[in-house]
Amino acid sequence: MALRIAKRPTFRATVTAMVPTDSGEAEKQTFSVRYRLAADSQADLSTPEQQEAFLHDIIVSVDDLVDEAGDPLPWSDDVRAAVLSLPWALTAILAGYFQALVPARLGN
Repeated sequence: MALRIAKRPTFRATVTAMVPTDSGEAEKQTFSVRYRLAADSQADLSTPEQQEAFLHDIIVSVDDLVDEAGDPLPWSDDVRAAVLSLPWALTAILAGYFQALVPARLGN
């Protein structure tokens, strides 16, 4: 297969967030993120504001989201804001992006 050259290709990854619970044990929750290649590959992510701007740039959509009642949530600007307000989601989404770009080597 030929190497496809696209200015800002999109790709999908399944990410896992470690969500804190009342029991004190973190619960693994997975969801799918459709990413867009970052416009600035050298983006500075040292502040929360820079991280949020970067996330707005790279996130196309997030799937497999449910509300407190377990009902599916369709992707929207309001859902984007809700997801980006969760520290564990931010961590998972950023990690998923970089892991998808540079998959971990197998073995030692």
